[in-house]
Amino acid sequence: MVSQFCLQAHPGRTDKKGGHHGPDGYHYHGGAELPTIGDNVDFLKLEKEAKNLTEQERIDLYEEHKKGFGLAMLLNVVPGFGLGSSVQGDSTGFLNGFFYDLLSLVIVGAGWSTHLFDSSDMREFGNYFMIAGGICFGLSKIAQLIFPPVYASKYNKKLLQALSLAKVSINILPSFEENKQITLAVCFRI
Repeated sequence: MVSQFCLQAHPGRTDKKGGHHGPDGYHYHGGAELPTIGDNVDFLKLEKEAKNLTEQERIDLYEEHKKGFGLAMLLNVVPGFGLGSSVQGDSTGFLNGFFYDLLSLVIVGAGWSTHLFDSSDMREFGNYFMIAGGICFGLSKIAQLIFPPVYASKYNKKLLQALSLAKVSINILPSFEENKQITLAVCFRI
């Protein structure tokens, strides 16, 4: 199901942000949802629809829908299993975090289970498994700390581009020098 980008204007209703109605009667910020395909933002549709918005309305939409990563990083470490990535909306980060943590615990569990046997050789072998599982678990936590900021950065960059806020503009302006010469200056806005 594709959700609608703009919300119908309701006469007599205002939002907390003092939202504004465009010339076509739609309300463009203060709770507007981004167009989606399933659970993912449809950046192509957003790019087309954002052309009808003022720059301030696009900025408001960006501020309302940009992704943060602090909570996701915390939840990826405690309790782990990719929970923070899931909350953030990153299904790949969630699946990787879940798999890495599960695999680490299975390796530790396999090592621990060798202690149920009376053989000292099996116990020594199990100790190596538990050490390997602990190392995998530590590496998993490091990876899960990296997933949220990377995902947020990519998502926010796509959102900026779709809202036409990440433009590069080149301007050529006259420049007046001290010796009363007029030159041309090239200015870049990124």
